[in-house]
Amino acid sequence: MKSQNDRETQTYTLYYRKYGLLVVGAFAVAILCFFTTPFNLVASDEKLSTEMIQELPLELKTEKANSLVNTIHKRLQLMPEVARFKWNNTRPILDKEREEALLSQIVLKAEALGVDPKEARDFFRNQMEAAKLIQIEAFNNWANENAYKLEQDAEALSEIRAQIDQINNTLLAELQEILPLMNDPEFQDLLLERANDIMSAQAEEVRRISIDSLLP
Repeated sequence: MKSQNDRETQTYTLYYRKYGLLVVGAFAVAILCFFTTPFNLVASDEKLSTEMIQELPLELKTEKANSLVNTIHKRLQLMPEVARFKWNNTRPILDKEREEALLSQIVLKAEALGVDPKEARDFFRNQMEAAKLIQIEAFNNWANENAYKLEQDAEALSEIRAQIDQINNTLLAELQEILPLMNDPEFQDLLLERANDIMSAQAEEVRRISIDSLLP
């Protein structure tokens, strides 16, 4: 027959096995979440400390920089078709009223996501400025070639605008994730490096303007 001490020892052993495993499991899940979950930081009241940002893996920072620059580039690649429509329909490159309407929409969406509205507005205004540079270059080329009517589908503009709207939403989501990293010198260097690499076909001024508002 087991003594009272034996029974108590067995009870404590079972207790620690049960709850010890729970504690270890919870700790493991917390570690896994930290390294695998995208950090949508701006939407919450908490911000990464400088120390935490510096300790983020280089691979994660590179992934975020690549994703943002690729999306910016994807938007810019649509601009020759936008220019083509304007050329064919004798529309001016600058459409101040439409730009302001789009920026107002961006601000509302940014606020809903918890992104700093000023940061979002500045970033998207720069995307528009970079886009206009590409359109101006296209206009100059067509003028030099004495081009008249360029081939393009009648529904091209509506399709392109739908794509741009979708890209804008993606950019806002990515902006939400990378803004906390913009005080990190390593991430700033990564962003410049990736912009120069991924957007190498674009003019230097276009590359610079597209990421300028994010850099100190």
